[in-house]
Amino acid sequence: MKCPNCNEEIEDDSKFCSQCGTKIEQSCPKCNNVISQDAKFCSNCGYKLVDSGNGNYELENARKALNNGDYQKAFYWFKKSAEQGNSYGQYFLAHCYRQGQGCLVDEEKAFYWYKKSAEQGDFCAQDSLASCYEDGIGCLVDKEKAFYWYKKSAEQGDFCAQDSLASCYEDGIGCLVDKEKAFYWYKESAEQGNSYGQLHLAHCYEDGIGCLVDEGKAFYWYKKSAEQENSFGQLHLAHCYEDGIGCLVDEGKAFYWYKKSAEQENSFGQWRLAHCYEDGIGCCVDKEKAFYWYKKSAEQGNSFAIDRLKESGIE
Repeated sequence: MKCPNCNEEIEDDSKFCSQCGTKIEQSCPKCNNVISQDAKFCSNCGYKLVDSGNGNYELENARKALNNGDYQKAFYWFKKSAEQGNSYGQYFLAHCYRQGQGCLVDEEKAFYWYKKSAEQGDFCAQDSLASCYEDGIGCLVDKEKAFYWYKKSAEQGDFCAQDSLASCYEDGIGCLVDKEKAFYWYKESAEQGNSYGQLHLAHCYEDGIGCLVDEGKAFYWYKKSAEQENSFGQLHLAHCYEDGIGCLVDEGKAFYWYKKSAEQENSFGQWRLAHCYEDGIGCCVDKEKAFYWYKKSAEQGNSFAIDRLKESGIE
């Protein structure tokens, strides 16, 4: 930032200008009244200011910079906050390193700061740390540690971690296979509104994974997922309407949801939409549109679409 007196560039957390000695002040985030850097309360409105000793002041500055689209300044303040032990600052700093926001991508540093935050109990960081261990991001792959941290996060209510923990139990990732626990955690995630948890819970009901088969509930949860713009939820909901799984057959709705999925670049949605156009399922036969969507799907490597184009002589 610049000194308001001499206009020289100074550090963002400076209390005095190093060039002219002017005392640097801040603005109250509530009423915009000018206050000193070390003030605890705003003298105008009484707003309680964040404690500058625990990284919250720096965290607030980082969030302001982020809202203004200044990623470099946000990174600067997240780092300041993280270095003071603030778990939120540590989590967001890790995210900056992972995504390259305001800095160069550095997966090892991302892992380091996710771990620092996770060890303080931040459930978002625990979920991210688990994914690092699962995929080898900034560390060696360790499925058991991935499972451990997904479980820590899930037990605190993080619905993304709940979905991932369920997948661990379903597929035996870092733990023994336990279909009933998989179903339990998918349900926990789904009921919190996670579209992937809803998708996976629907799949459980459709195939009887950890529960009794219930096509009506499968349809219900596919619909919940689809309505949140999950392209796979849309794909499966369309399939339900096409084949009458948990609902009456409705080819018009099948076509509608295949199209929604396809427009989100889901290669399976594109393949099924092409099939609709080819055979007139819920729409008029349109060979040109059929081939268009087969090619869109094939370009993403969908083997079903590739085979259909070969059969029709177009590659």
